[in-house]
Amino acid sequence: MSANLILASNVLFITLLSGVYNELNRIVPEPYMDETFHIPQALRYCNGSLYEWDPMITTFPGLYFASMGLLSIYSKLVQTSVMESCNIFTLRGTNIIYGVATYFVIYLILKKLHPKISQYTLLLSTLTISLFPVLFFFNFLYYTDCGSTFFILSAYLFSLYNQQSLSMSCCIMAVLFRQTNVVWVAFVAGTTLLDLIPNEILFPSRETDKYYVGTIREQLIAVTKLCWFDMKRIVALLSPYLFVIVTFIYFVVINKGVAVGDKSHHQVSLNFPQLFYFLSFTSVLTLPYSFSKETLCSCYHYCVNNWRSTLFLFVISLYFVTYFTYTHEYLLADNRHYTFYVWSKIYRPYGGIIRYLLVPGYLYCLYALLYNLQSYSTLWRLGFILSLFIYVVPQSLLEFRYFIVPFLLYRIHINPPSSFLPLVFELILYSIINIFTFYLFLFRGFVWPSEESVQRFMW
Repeated sequence: MSANLILASNVLFITLLSGVYNELNRIVPEPYMDETFHIPQALRYCNGSLYEWDPMITTFPGLYFASMGLLSIYSKLVQTSVMESCNIFTLRGTNIIYGVATYFVIYLILKKLHPKISQYTLLLSTLTISLFPVLFFFNFLYYTDCGSTFFILSAYLFSLYNQQSLSMSCCIMAVLFRQTNVVWVAFVAGTTLLDLIPNEILFPSRETDKYYVGTIREQLIAVTKLCWFDMKRIVALLSPYLFVIVTFIYFVVINKGVAVGDKSHHQVSLNFPQLFYFLSFTSVLTLPYSFSKETLCSCYHYCVNNWRSTLFLFVISLYFVTYFTYTHEYLLADNRHYTFYVWSKIYRPYGGIIRYLLVPGYLYCLYALLYNLQSYSTLWRLGFILSLFIYVVPQSLLEFRYFIVPFLLYRIHINPPSSFLPLVFELILYSIINIFTFYLFLFRGFVWPSEESVQRFMW
């Protein structure tokens, strides 16, 4: 019964991917948006021109190397050359492979993190998370997001099973797809270190789960003791991750920046409100968990009992919103993205006053995120927030694609609900958003006065 259920869910997801893939390629057979950079570059690599580079591309060539590898397997199966099999349809098809593979990785991570949940809940959670609208949409376009997500989640999966060499390989590929994934490499290294701390050292007075929420001081002492008394083992364990991180830092120093190619539009900034945008985005897409009765009541009692710290966070947040809100030139120059409408319809009207009115909501979303991670240690949650901060704040452009990896890492750690209702609600919510997004993208195209080609709405 369990095997049949797993098979049925896999077939359902693969059938869904295949159907949307065929329909999208029928309606949009030409490269669209960033595909106009990525697909010609991939064709050059397939043709053997490895040193010919489009300066408008700012990521490492991991996407193209991986495509060459997958297409070399495909070309052998159909008995043709890599160059002959390298086209827009097969290149988009490589992302379908990543989509299916990510589905299995999510299943295995959930099974490892939540071993007590039923098979029905596990499969429903896997399907729901795999339909996360932003990631699901980019399964069908030749972007870096799907491969980037697959490799960083695979790195985390292998670290959970203490397969550090395999995890390092995935970390390298994740960074080659997108440089900023180095932040999540460091996060994976940190969680690997925390997993080594035994209960009797971390919480000598409590017999409980190792992720019991103790004080930061207790946990820092435990980590320090572990590193001091078992330094050789720690260094050996974390050396794969340290290799990736140190190599990347060396690249940044030599390159004088994170981006390759065109650096002018990808400058590092201190865009602190990016954290608030992520929290809002995440809370909306985890509605059943972020706005549950328990979360709302817990937040209310926390604010009442800790009004001084709440007031302090409120003032700091107002300061960040006032002096660090950054409007990238692309944000209001391209009406094909949802972010254009979020900014022009919500943040910009009435002199921008709405962005201040949203500050209490931002703080609630932060509390909801931490509340949903309460079964993990204080140090674990601090590490996640720190990684999230380092990952999103330097991004000057508000783009929902940048939220994919942190959202998924957060979502897979939320404890599964005791009933199916939250999962069903979440699944329906994601399905509605996906249907609406693909309807706009495929059937509601429009034409700019300056261009003849059809423009399409997208994330």
